[in-house]
Parts: sequence; C-alpha cells; structure tokens
Amino acid sequence: KIFARMGYPEAAAEQAAAVPVASARIICQIECRLTAAHQALSEHMPDRAASLLVEIVDLGKRAIACGAIVDPWNILGFDAQFSLFPALENSVHDHRIDELIELMERLFSLFSRAWSEAAARDDVPLCERIRTEFRRVVEWWRQFAAHEVSQVESIDALATFHAAEHVARALNLWHRGGAASGDIGFWAPHAEMFDSPQSYALVVEALLAQSDFVASMGLLVHWLGAAESIPLEQGETSFHLLAERWLLESRGGFR
Repeated sequence: KIFARMGYPEAAAEQAAAVPVASARIICQIECRLTAAHQALSEHMPDRAASLLVEIVDLGKRAIACGAIVDPWNILGFDAQFSLFPALENSVHDHRIDELIELMERLFSLFSRAWSEAAARDDVPLCERIRTEFRRVVEWWRQFAAHEVSQVESIDALATFHAAEHVARALNLWHRGGAASGDIGFWAPHAEMFDSPQSYALVVEALLAQSDFVASMGLLVHWLGAAESIPLEQGETSFHLLAERWLLESRGGFR
C-alpha cells in the first residue's frame, strides 16, 4: 500500500503477489488503481481515470463479497463495533470500518476530480459517463448510512456528489465563457455553489492547473472567510495543503 501511494504500482503489485492473503492482494490492487487514476488526471487524461474508477468500484464490491473487505452493513447493523461477546461493553471499535470509509471518500474525491477535469475540457459525453457512474456508486454506498452513525466520521456521499455537480457545471461555463486569467468576478455569480470544502478544492485545483494564481488566491481567501460555516479540513480536502500548493506553484517551486 505504501509503494502504491508513493506512485510505484508495479513495485506494489510485485510485493502483494508474494502475500498469501487475498485481502492484502485485492486491497493493494485497489491502491494501485487509485494511484494510476491520480496520475492519469495529473496528465490530463480524465477518460483513462474514469475507466480506472469503474475498475476500482468493481474490485471493491468483489472484495466485500468475498470477505476481503469488511461488510459495510456492519456500520449500521453493529454501530461500527466488533463484538467479542454479546454485551456492548465487551465490544471494540472496528477499525476496518474506518479504513473502508477512508477508501470510499478517496474514491468520491477522484470521481469529483475526474468530472471537473472533463467539464473544464467541455467533454460532454465523458461528463455524462462519469456522472452516471458516480451517482450509481453514491446510491449504493448511502444505503449503509455511514453518515448517519455517530460512532464513525463520514461525510454524506450525496452532498459530495451535488458539490461535484455544481462545480462541474461552473467549470464548464468557465471553459465556454473563456474567462480570462485572474478574472475573480467570473466566480461571483456562482458563490452559492461553494457550500463545502470539496467544492472550493475542486475549483482551486482547476485554476491552479491553469496557473491562474489570482483567481485561485481569491477563492482561497473567500474560503478562509467562510471558515466558521465551512470547515477548512474534511476528509482528504485541506485548505492548508491547497494554500501551500498555491504558494509553491506561484513561486515556481512546485514539483
């Protein structure tokens, strides 16, 4: 998993193949595809990333079906507890649930990023393909009600989907409207869509990809001003990491 997250899927697959545990192998395969999807998006290939996302979803469902990944019904059915004995006081928190939720949130983040990339390129067929797959996964995941169980920290997948949808629409308008670099005023009519950390992050990342440091700085400051109602950290989304990235890229030192 470490090799996969570092960006070396071949080395990760080689190590995992030597492990006689099915769960380790299939989880590593998922990690490798997550890394490959991030790399594809960094190289502006959202179609490749979309195909990998479908593979990840299929692998994840197969892993759940064969027991390699914890059954998500345990979230609602057992309140994310692992019962050693029938009494609640003899139960412990099931850390596998946290790992599954983290995996799903990373998957949703990738779906959102791929959708934004396709929208910014005005690739309508790809946008619809990603939207359909994203919605299907969200509806499947929400039945387990992870966002309703107080014992776990999980965002509502449907809210993530709607945020990605709003952002994709705005980025598509941005592409078609030919907004000039540094045009902060373009985003003013779309202020209502910035209702979550993910929505801010997706637009800021898209602007940074275009080296638009003025508009991206404006949105970062806008996010900071809304910090009382919109958290600066949620899942993998971080204002601080984006601000650091903005600083490094604007100074020409980002690699």
